[in-house]
Amino acid sequence: MAREKLLFEAYQKLIAGGAMSPEDERTVIQEVARLDPPSLPQLCLLFANQKRQLQQELAAARTDQTEAETMLAQLRQPPWYPADVLRVYKNGRLDVVVGGRRKIVTAAPELAARRLRPGDEVFLDHELITAVTYNDEPCHTGVVGTVADAGTEHVVLRGVGDEEVVACCAAELAATLRAGDRVLYKRDTHCVLARLAERTHSPYMLEQPPRVRFADIGGLDQVIADIRRDLDLHLLRPELAVKYRLRWMRGITLVGPPGTGKTMLAGAIANYLSETSAATRFLHIKPGALRGMYYGETEARIRELFAVARRAPGLVVMFFDELDTFGARGSGFSQQIDDRVLGALLAEIDGLEPAERIVCIGATNRLDLCDEALVREGRFKDRIYHVERPGREAARQIFARYLAPDLPYAADEDGTSAAAALIEAAVGYLYAERGGAGSLATVVMANGTRHEVAARAVLSGALVASAVERAKHVAAEREVEGAGGIAVEDVLAALDQTLSAEADKLRSPLGARRILDVPGADDIVHVELPPHRRPRRYRYLRAA
Repeated sequence: MAREKLLFEAYQKLIAGGAMSPEDERTVIQEVARLDPPSLPQLCLLFANQKRQLQQELAAARTDQTEAETMLAQLRQPPWYPADVLRVYKNGRLDVVVGGRRKIVTAAPELAARRLRPGDEVFLDHELITAVTYNDEPCHTGVVGTVADAGTEHVVLRGVGDEEVVACCAAELAATLRAGDRVLYKRDTHCVLARLAERTHSPYMLEQPPRVRFADIGGLDQVIADIRRDLDLHLLRPELAVKYRLRWMRGITLVGPPGTGKTMLAGAIANYLSETSAATRFLHIKPGALRGMYYGETEARIRELFAVARRAPGLVVMFFDELDTFGARGSGFSQQIDDRVLGALLAEIDGLEPAERIVCIGATNRLDLCDEALVREGRFKDRIYHVERPGREAARQIFARYLAPDLPYAADEDGTSAAAALIEAAVGYLYAERGGAGSLATVVMANGTRHEVAARAVLSGALVASAVERAKHVAAEREVEGAGGIAVEDVLAALDQTLSAEADKLRSPLGARRILDVPGADDIVHVELPPHRRPRRYRYLRAA
């Protein structure tokens, strides 16, 4: 019984799928067959299930092997080479360009049945002798060109400067092209791929008018009053302009030394116009922004600039900073480009195309350098406003814009009194007949006469703003250590440092002619700086 019990347990273990060696399995099966023949069907069913499971695993392994072999075969296939079709011959051959080389190849039978066109992309075999397939997705990369003339199968494209390129093109595409259209083409094969839509944007952005207002500008009350009177006549009382047949002010010129507020005035004019027309836009054209290195490119940019302004709704204020750089005419070969640029600019300002809703504002500190054709009536001479350097009262107003009563002051008085005291001290320092800021420099004229340059000769709103900002910065740093507030000494020291920097610009006769607007400034031949105004010079020991 013990033997049969052990044999029965081994049989149950075999039926349950327990781990046994092949010899033990055979021994158990033989012993069970002798003792219990009816259990043979169960053993057969057991082995049949195991066989079926093994067959399924073997089939799955063979499928994985087939997929791996297929993938490996694909990875080991020779590479294909992309080529651009130039021409399709009647005998089924293709004229293609591959790797920068032109080749005549044979098309595969399934490829020959498809109608290929110039510009299509095909793939050559690894021997580069047969086109085996094609790229059914169009190419979206290339070079943008402009059509100068379109034929049946060829297109003339306008390149850089006077360059023209003849490119091949599909007959269906060439039939839709006209002169001036923008197309996509490949530079290496000279194949036109597609026609592009018209340009919907321009590099010249129409901006919102600056936030500066006339009330933010100090010391220019008379100039602001003249500007507002002229603008109001055309904008607020248009019936009077029509009654007296007044021409629209196309050009306004602001003339004055650097830093006197010409750019702020231009922004304030645009802001003032926006109060009348909500669609007012502002264009700031900086010196050199329209320059191009190729022949005719500068003139094309000027035409595009005014085309953008004409398409814009409402008023457009175009501010030309440093107007003399746009309208200086010369006589040498290097100035011939300026002649063409000036002619293109004048044609756009008062040419045949309407420009009634465009206001051109120019700013310059050398009106004598501007060409007479630019600063005549109907252009930038409709209104000329001279922005002078500030006098005593104007300087007081400028200081009041920056030394507001709500700033922290070192004096025990209230903010209004402290600000007023600082302003009077600063104005007195600048305009004192003796002492104060003293002489910045002495200029020597060509006839030998000498003139002292006082602080009022270089004073400007930008200089005052810089000095006040410096004083506030010093006061803020001092408050970190304990005692804060803007003191009179801070403002005077900042003015002295700023004036010293201006005096440093006068050390050469060329700089003095450019900055000083005194009579006969062009005759300055020498500049002498006082000892306390001379810039420090350092010596360096050269290593042996």
